[in-house]
Amino acid sequence: MKWALLILLLVTTAVAQPNDVPPPLDPKVLLKVTVVGDRREFHMGEIIPIELAFSSRIKDRYRVNEAQYDRSGRMNYEHFVITPPEGAVDPLAEYFDAGMDMLGGLTGFSFLSRKAWTIRLNVNEWLRFTKAGEYKLKVASQRVEVADLQAAGGTSPVTTMSNEVTFKVLPPQPVWEKRVYEKAVAALSLIANASEQTNESKTARSKALETLRFLGTPQATHELVQQLREDWGGGTDCFFGIISSPHRDVAREALEQALADPDHAIGETFLDALSFVESENATREATAAQDDQKAVEKLVRALPNKRGKALHTSLYAALNHVWVRADRQLLPKETTEQLVCQLITTFDDLATEQQAWLLDVRWEQIKSPALLPLLKRYAERDFSNVGPGESGHAQGLTALALRRWFELDPAGARPVFIGEISQPNPRLGAAVFGLLPDATLPEVDKPLREQLVTAKDFDSLSNTASLIARYATSAIFADVVKELDAHIGRTACTVQASLLAYVLRVDPKLARSRVEKAIAARGKEFTACNHGLLSDISVIHYDPVLEEIAIRTLDDRDPQVAADAATALRRFGSAAAEAPLWSAYERWSRRWQGREKQLAKTELDLGEGIYDLTLGRALCEAIATAQGWLTDQDELHRLARINDLPIVRKQCTDQYLAAWEREPLEISLHPLGRAFYATVAQYSVASMAELKAKLAQFPAGTHFVISRWSGEDTATEPYTDEVRAYINDLGMVGGERAAIP
Repeated sequence: MKWALLILLLVTTAVAQPNDVPPPLDPKVLLKVTVVGDRREFHMGEIIPIELAFSSRIKDRYRVNEAQYDRSGRMNYEHFVITPPEGAVDPLAEYFDAGMDMLGGLTGFSFLSRKAWTIRLNVNEWLRFTKAGEYKLKVASQRVEVADLQAAGGTSPVTTMSNEVTFKVLPPQPVWEKRVYEKAVAALSLIANASEQTNESKTARSKALETLRFLGTPQATHELVQQLREDWGGGTDCFFGIISSPHRDVAREALEQALADPDHAIGETFLDALSFVESENATREATAAQDDQKAVEKLVRALPNKRGKALHTSLYAALNHVWVRADRQLLPKETTEQLVCQLITTFDDLATEQQAWLLDVRWEQIKSPALLPLLKRYAERDFSNVGPGESGHAQGLTALALRRWFELDPAGARPVFIGEISQPNPRLGAAVFGLLPDATLPEVDKPLREQLVTAKDFDSLSNTASLIARYATSAIFADVVKELDAHIGRTACTVQASLLAYVLRVDPKLARSRVEKAIAARGKEFTACNHGLLSDISVIHYDPVLEEIAIRTLDDRDPQVAADAATALRRFGSAAAEAPLWSAYERWSRRWQGREKQLAKTELDLGEGIYDLTLGRALCEAIATAQGWLTDQDELHRLARINDLPIVRKQCTDQYLAAWEREPLEISLHPLGRAFYATVAQYSVASMAELKAKLAQFPAGTHFVISRWSGEDTATEPYTDEVRAYINDLGMVGGERAAIP
């Protein structure tokens, strides 16, 4: 049975390290490797494709990780054993040995059966042959997992070893190399000059770049540098082909030529390649800061000669490279400020995604009253006529411009906000226009009421409903209730949650029956909004009435509805919700006592029991990490004793107990662009107010240590002193740890 759930997977290195202990070899899994096309001879630098076929005679016991890539372009699941070993090298060993190993991608899982699951790989990704001769290849894989009740995810990895294949690598042949190179370059030229870029052309471009990357000749290396432009795509193949080229001097010279080319757009990937190639230290990790600084300085010196799009792209790349590595001080402050001024003058010429990035994540670096005219222009821009592929980006950019305008000039932005709210079809909802400090806006009651009744499309209706929840007074209460009652359980989830939040704000007593009716609405004629209803309403407006409903809903027969109730109580519940959650978790654990194997299997095959497993985890998480009370070390041990099932315990109590075993307890401040984010013990908070409320729950005399992340840690510096002073006021002890790299 195929596991359709997509998960984020983190990978370590492409080749197992000496200190790694590989999973045990499992002979019940068969791995067969074949050379695609059954070829036995390859030119040096030619792509060697192989197919791996995984199978097992035991049904529903082994599952295979279907990942075929990560953001580095290679996975770490396969290890290639080549004989004789002295004729081949790992082309990217230097890169991964320098610590560039925490990358990830999306994957899924399938259960193995007698019918083989197959995957194609290129041997060249892991091996570059340096000598001609005959080679024998075996593949050890760790992408298969076996069901294991004692493991956190219900499975443990195993190792499978393939059969052996033999092939010959021919000596270098210049005529063949020239022919392959010219064919790849011609394909790239044809694609670049095409009037339209299709999925087929993108695939063809990727294939041509891959050919050049593995060919590894001086000409191929030079062409990869030419192809490494921010807006051309194929950055991964170009980057790895450049840094792994056996002709490092050619790569270095080609990068220098591209820097000097007025029309070559320099992106951050180019800077990474330049920094890596120009490093003269075998242990690059030790000189990374100096290498980055040299690369950025070279780009800054080249900027005056850049023109058009190449200038805009290169300028953006230089600044973003500096900001990402703020702890390294790659450029003097004065130089950075000058580049920022220059970048703002070219704002209109940047890609929409780059403009949004500057107004969002880089706002603190560019923030200035001088930006008001630009912000007003983008805030008032009509994005309704933008093409389908760009509408989302344009809308997001407009929302950011409105936010920043209000931040710099609240009085000037206010009339525009009210005018936008009053439009027949508001362009945006309360996420943006809800920034006004007013509790309500009587002047928008009438237009919002009319919009609610006449809105024809989802966006307009959703925006209107959110604005009603945020600003509408009781004057339109009857009209809103009439519209709500006619569609409870059938309307869109965001619309229903917003209207229920409005009713809850105006009259909690009348809201109770409607929230309960929305939770009870289930069946084919209803939406499944009750699976997230309580959480959705709570985010908009929380009231004790919701807590009473959520506590009763913990016993709902639908585990998804009950899990949502637990989640809402974790985020917004008072201390009164703690005891009911404990009771619900105890009942859930008793219900599954003696059936642990059945519950563990649901995580593997995503059967109906997966929702009940989710409920158990939600209850455990709510007790352990709720904002409304403190679950200390003793309580976590109690929580662990209630349920000893590893797939629940190891993802809940075990990791939280580990946080308490480290003394003093850690308060970690993390930079997330403009957002505040911090952790303390097992708790995560999204505001300074939440952090202080949580710290106040710890007993007097508790020892803390405050840590910050390096890089963009300037965003957290103002908070460090405030947190330390607050801890001292509470009678606790707070020190500071050096920034975490």
